[in-house]
Amino acid sequence: MANGIYIGMSGAIAAQRRLDVVANNVANASTPGFRQHRAEFQSFLVGTGETQRPIEKGFVALSGTRVDDSPGVISQTGNPLDVAIDGSGWFVVEAPAGQLLTRAGNFRMAADGTVVDQMGNAIASDTGAPIRLRPEGGPPSVGSDGTISQDGTTIARLSIVNVPTERLEAVGDTHMRAAPADMQRATNASVQGGALEGSNVNPVRGLVELVQLTQEFQTNQKVMGEYRRLDQKLLSSH
Repeated sequence: MANGIYIGMSGAIAAQRRLDVVANNVANASTPGFRQHRAEFQSFLVGTGETQRPIEKGFVALSGTRVDDSPGVISQTGNPLDVAIDGSGWFVVEAPAGQLLTRAGNFRMAADGTVVDQMGNAIASDTGAPIRLRPEGGPPSVGSDGTISQDGTTIARLSIVNVPTERLEAVGDTHMRAAPADMQRATNASVQGGALEGSNVNPVRGLVELVQLTQEFQTNQKVMGEYRRLDQKLLSSH
């Protein structure tokens, strides 16, 4: 088999993996607080040794994905437990496997009054304790500093932290994980109550990218097919 087929193969694999990443982004274009991911690739040269003077061939491989931390659009909802961070920062969530981070502020109140995310994970206060409202009380309100009040009484303050983007690890669609040492309390964080931050995905741009990547994948498949044809022609000539 001609070694050149591996160039087409590496390109097809890279395009397929980018397709997976972009497709997931587009699927979450309407998910509150979703942060799109970007695929990152590494190109390298390999000596073939096919002649007395080695020829180098170029290959590409996925090196990882990174989180795009650009903000989404904030929209007013009127729901008292919808909260949007205006600027940098992440809400802290107490999940069974440990602390997670999210920008999805579509919170709700559990039966016992605990403020939870859509997965049922408790939202942490700045003391580290869960935030608990009185189920029989009036509607809560959220101040710009993240303070949650109910019936004129301060209940708790949301825990909001800053984390370097490169230290974030995606866990599911709207949650991130980071080492405790990388979490720094966001002392000047500003939030909007009764509002939600949308996804930072541009769906039109994402669909265009899907079409381009599909074409790229098909092109690399054609390259592989042409090398197979040349191999067969070479074998049949002997």
